Amino acid sequence: MAHDRSVAIRHPLRYPILMNQKLCLHVTTGSWLPGGVDGLMQPGATLSFPYCHSREITHFFCEAPTLTHLACAHATFFKFFTYVCCLLMLLIPLPLLLASYSLILAAGLRMRSTAAQKKAFVTCSSHLAVVGSSVALSYSSTCGPNPTAQWPVTRWSLLLTPSSHLR
Repeated sequence: MAHDRSVAIRHPLRYPILMNQKLCLHVTTGSWLPGGVDGLMQPGATLSFPYCHSREITHFFCEAPTLTHLACAHATFFKFFTYVCCLLMLLIPLPLLLASYSLILAAGLRMRSTAAQKKAFVTCSSHLAVVGSSVALSYSSTCGPNPTAQWPVTRWSLLLTPSSHLR
C-alpha cells in the first residue's frame, strides 16, 4: 500500500504503467503468503501443547504467546521460533515502509501548491495511523507488562482502523 501511494504521488501520469497487474500480484503474494503460513503454523503448534487444566486468560486477544504461558510442556523452542518470525515480519516491511514514506514526504515538500501537499499527506495519513496502531497493538499484546494495559490500545485500534477508511 505504501509503494502504491508512493508511485501515485510521485509519478501520477506513469502510475498505470508502473503499477501493472503483474507487480500488484507479486506484491500481494509476497505479503499474504508469509503471513498466511505464519498464521497457520502458530495456532497448530500452540494447540498441540498439553494444557494441565483450564485457566482464565486475561488478554483480549487469545494469541499464541499468551497460550504458551498456560502450557504444561516446555515451549522454549516455540517461543524462540515465534520471536524470530515476528522479528522478520517487522524488519522486512519496516525499511520498505520507511523508504516509501520518505519518498512521499520528499515529493510532498517539493510540491508548489499547498492544496497538493495537503492532498498527498492526507492520502497517506490513514495508512500511517493504521500501521502505527497495529504495531502498538502487537507490542502491547505480546510484550506489554500488564494484560489490562492493552485495553486502551485495543479499543483505539478497533475504532481507528474502520473509521480511517471513511471518506
